[in-house]
Amino acid sequence: LTEIVSDVCRQYKIPMITAISTVDSISTRGNEYLFRLCPMNSLYLENMFMYMRDQEEKTGQKVKTVAVFADDSMIGREAIRCAKIYAPRYGMEIVKEIRYSQGAADLASQIGELKEAGADAVLAESYVSDAILLLKTMAEQDYRPPVLIAKANGFADPSFIPAAGSFCEGVTSVVEWNPDLTKGREINRRFKEIFGIDMNGHSAESYTAMWTFKTAFEQAGSDDGQAVRDALAELDIQ
Repeated sequence: LTEIVSDVCRQYKIPMITAISTVDSISTRGNEYLFRLCPMNSLYLENMFMYMRDQEEKTGQKVKTVAVFADDSMIGREAIRCAKIYAPRYGMEIVKEIRYSQGAADLASQIGELKEAGADAVLAESYVSDAILLLKTMAEQDYRPPVLIAKANGFADPSFIPAAGSFCEGVTSVVEWNPDLTKGREINRRFKEIFGIDMNGHSAESYTAMWTFKTAFEQAGSDDGQAVRDALAELDIQ
């Protein structure tokens, strides 16, 4: 959907910022009217492998085999593609790929396949309802991989921990932003006063996107699409 909308924006010379789209190809298509704030899938996935390597060095727990659990969407397929790229670079082997339909009512067979694969680590890419079902089904089958690391998404959703409860203990997730980071503490405090929860990566990126547009409009001194696009191209966000 982001690619379709960005093509329309390019056609009409309207600048667009995507706050949360992670598919790598979105920003490799030469669309000069499209800007992105979030990390690409490839960066998320490499950080997951870096984390596993770091944990191995700190704990001595070897990770040689990896299974990937992802929904059968573009973002899920991208996660599997990137995992295949980085696994050999970090001395690991992908022993199982599991794709499932987003919003599945039952994941019993897929979890059975994960259990049978017996990988040292499972990398998961799921929206929140699937992430909750994944953990609950694992518990039902008395299965938990030595390492379970997720790519933000549903695992970083504010509703995930309350819904998953104790099942989410020990799950690690890469995220774009966290409340304990130095930058953004005051903004997060104000956000929490209004909404009753901390910001997560998506809300932090969406907030940043709005302020980026605000700054670009001010610097352009106009609402002309080309002028705002040029102002965006000159912004340096740190």
